[in-house]
Amino acid sequence: MRASVIRVGRVRAAVLAVLASLFVAGAGQAAADDLPPLPLGSDCNLVSETKAGPGTMDFRPTALQPTRIEAPGGTAKTSVTGTRTESMTTTATISVSAKLSVAEVEASASTGHTAQQSLTYGTEVQQNVSVRPGQYALVSYGVYSWKTTYARTYTIPGCNKDASALPWFADYSYMWVPMYAGWKIEYFPPNGSGSSGGNPPGPVTVPTKPQLVTSVYGLPDGTVLNTNDTHRVYKMAGGAPIWQSTCDGGLCPDARPTTQAVIDAGPAAPSDGATVQDQQGQIFRFVGGAPIHMATCDGSGCGTPVKVSTWSVAALDHMRPVPADGATAQDQQGQIFKFAGGAPIHMATCDGSGCGTPVKVSTWSIATLEHMRPYPMDGATVQDQQGQIFKFAGGAPIHMATCDGSGCGSPVKVSTWSVATLDHMNPAPVDGSTVQDQQGQIFKFAGGAPIHMATCDGSGCGTPVKVSTWSIAALEHMRPYPMDGTTIRDQQGQIFKFVGGAPVHMATCDPGCGAPVPVSTWSVSHLDHMLAVPMDGSTVSTENGTVYKFAAGYPFRLSGCSSDCGFPVPVTQWSVDHREHMADRPVDGISLVAADTGTLYRTSGGFTDPVGPCPQTSGCQWAPRVDQSSVEFLTDPSANHGPLYGQLTRYVNGSGDHYSATGSVPPGYRAEGPLGQLDLVQEPGTHPLYACQNGAEEFSSVRDDCEGSPRIALLGHLYDSPAPDGPPMLAVYRCKDGTAGEHFDSTDPKCEGKVQESLLGYTIGYGALTRYVHQGAPSDHWTTTRAAGAGYRPEIAMGMVSLVGGPGTRALYSCRSGSDEFTSLQADCEGATKLAGIGWAWEAPVAGVPSLPLYRCRIAGGEHFVSHDAKCEGMQQETLLGYVVARAAVTRSIRGTDHAEGTAGLSAGYRAEAVHGYLSLVAEPGTKALYQCRAGGDDFTSLDSGCEGQTVQGTLGYVWSEPPAGRPSTPVYRCNTGGGDHFDSVREDCEGQHSEGLQGYLLTTP
Repeated sequence: MRASVIRVGRVRAAVLAVLASLFVAGAGQAAADDLPPLPLGSDCNLVSETKAGPGTMDFRPTALQPTRIEAPGGTAKTSVTGTRTESMTTTATISVSAKLSVAEVEASASTGHTAQQSLTYGTEVQQNVSVRPGQYALVSYGVYSWKTTYARTYTIPGCNKDASALPWFADYSYMWVPMYAGWKIEYFPPNGSGSSGGNPPGPVTVPTKPQLVTSVYGLPDGTVLNTNDTHRVYKMAGGAPIWQSTCDGGLCPDARPTTQAVIDAGPAAPSDGATVQDQQGQIFRFVGGAPIHMATCDGSGCGTPVKVSTWSVAALDHMRPVPADGATAQDQQGQIFKFAGGAPIHMATCDGSGCGTPVKVSTWSIATLEHMRPYPMDGATVQDQQGQIFKFAGGAPIHMATCDGSGCGSPVKVSTWSVATLDHMNPAPVDGSTVQDQQGQIFKFAGGAPIHMATCDGSGCGTPVKVSTWSIAALEHMRPYPMDGTTIRDQQGQIFKFVGGAPVHMATCDPGCGAPVPVSTWSVSHLDHMLAVPMDGSTVSTENGTVYKFAAGYPFRLSGCSSDCGFPVPVTQWSVDHREHMADRPVDGISLVAADTGTLYRTSGGFTDPVGPCPQTSGCQWAPRVDQSSVEFLTDPSANHGPLYGQLTRYVNGSGDHYSATGSVPPGYRAEGPLGQLDLVQEPGTHPLYACQNGAEEFSSVRDDCEGSPRIALLGHLYDSPAPDGPPMLAVYRCKDGTAGEHFDSTDPKCEGKVQESLLGYTIGYGALTRYVHQGAPSDHWTTTRAAGAGYRPEIAMGMVSLVGGPGTRALYSCRSGSDEFTSLQADCEGATKLAGIGWAWEAPVAGVPSLPLYRCRIAGGEHFVSHDAKCEGMQQETLLGYVVARAAVTRSIRGTDHAEGTAGLSAGYRAEAVHGYLSLVAEPGTKALYQCRAGGDDFTSLDSGCEGQTVQGTLGYVWSEPPAGRPSTPVYRCNTGGGDHFDSVREDCEGQHSEGLQGYLLTTP
């Protein structure tokens, strides 16, 4: 082998050189030109390096001498043991893109480095050769290699100072790439005995290399092809050429030459049922062009797999990543799956849909989704047996009302059952999926709901799947609002977590935010496919462990999970405290059940009002279940809560209807003010007062027939006229709103500007004064004869004030300064806000009636309260407000199956059953203390200060041991239902239950 030197330009002196050498394993160093070498200095510069002309095929024999065969012919044999390695070495840097005999590789061959490729020959090969008379043949077996020539151009400043004599020169070097092994036959003389020329006839004519393959169609599996232009090796499997990355392990025997164009013109993927086996021994069967990994061939069969390189399957050469639409497979259990968008859709039947010839695969292959999608890709379409078309978005089948403007492609026919059972489908699109309706509106899915995007700026919309407008409107395989726990992020970076369909703003992601779906800020502000407040029954938990359940949009705090907590969504306490997409107060008209007390409540005007016991009260079955403590904070502290029981009080509801009562009132009615005290028994000079109903209107009447309307209850007895020497009296009138026709009672003879219908009678002009305490922060007390505000609960019955001013009395006012409610003697509330006048206190103890002093006290920090204690219960006394009558009405109430006797501080939900009478708040001659007690869930009264070994809740008041002289009274008995519940009754027979004895006597008037 020689390296040539080319001299170009004006040659004035004999300047020659050997510019390159090529080393080939086993061949030695190439011989140099016989001219003297050119001294190359360090200043010689390489200008360019190019490929010089097309490559040529070169042959190198395996033996030093060929086999000579003479007429009449013979057989040439050669033996090669093991594997021969062909090595290429260059003396200078060359960048070569070469396809060795097995794959296309990038070989950067540098001086002293070798690019190698192994080529294995058979241990023995032979060839029959025929020759003409007078002719002989030289036969050799060897390696055909592709020879490429490279040229480099140099300038020589410093090599020769006379640049004009030799301005530049070039050298050539070569690289061989072994392609295949084969025979070479040379005939001598070429025509033999003066014949006309050409190769001699014979049974076999061996070309210098295999014939070029011009089509892959029809080639048997396992055929190896080598492209002579791109130098790649392919192996046929299922009619398709599979590119091989290596021939290790004998993967590429007897390669046949072809071109890349022939390969590219062949099938894109193997036919259904074809099998291949990679170098790791894994077997793949083709379904719709995709290689399905077979866990086993039992019951499915694998045929004779074509062995391919592991890389070929991993790179999916001439393979599909997932089966083509409409391809079918059958697992070992006989179940048939049809592919749509890459997912295997289980077919309940092939009727009307067709299943073709399913390829048998292992059950494991389907279960592990081997080269399959878990659900169809976006935009894939299917058609069920009823002709309905579904387009997939985020894995969910969106029913298409029409394909106009959206397009449906070529739907894959599947069974109706497949869609109904959502086999390998999602019930709703996955988060972040987008669709576009026929009007061009884009929706992004979050928690299964389509969130309308006002813009895609900063949020991104991907490539929306086009669907029909009807699909969005009908929420076809979509949720009306995101599922619980879903998070979104608006363009301002604010994160919202969904609870019961409402986006709750998260102050921090400490409770976890997952992967928020980016949406437009407009989407949240317009509540698109979102709720304004969480739906009933939704629950959240905060970082401090508190659980809230929503009803009427309001978060009711649960004391435990006896009322069913469900799966609370973790949110921040800040979110609850700021009522973020929550109601500040419950929405009107919602029912809920206090599970631990069995009481049904209904929301109205921001309060939860007791309706009745469960389950017998209508509405209990479907109402959200909360705790009694949950509703306690939101119950009206005055109406239906005990402090006004026994007193004639006027109430009003949201629609303006008035209701006068001495006990419980329907939900939604709020106390307006006291009308005085009634006599509980009919005495001379009194007459009954009834509560009546006329449609939706309640009114009072002195007629027992309620003037032809249904009677609700006997309220008590009015006095015919004021007693001349008795307590202060109030005239009560029945009035009518001439415009609305609505009746109400009033102590104003002018009926507050409306029409007076009649004077009903007179009440004792006392008003029950109650001290309330706020249940949360800030701490505050409120003392009033009227309704206290939300969040307060009755604490103590303070006695009775006069509702009629006169000599020896002083007016009391309810005032507010910031968060502090206080009682004042000044009409201007000492510069603070006046809430209402609450009656008159006496300047001195009331003559002939037991009295209690009333002090205004102050807690360090500024909060005021009233007390009977001159030492203000350990706090600072500010002033003596006056004196009150030491009387309080005692009412029996019931909640669930438990009865309670009380004067003021009843827990919420106890409905008044009966006003028993009036007791004294101080010990008087002939009286004894009556205590409130509790045993488990049973409230009862006792004369024992230790509550007979049970829990002492406090002193209820004082009852008379004997009927008090000169005062109308009634006995009170303690009774037992026999089931463990105690109650008090004014009837000796305990209303048919078990009597446990007389407790004492109560007054029937204060």
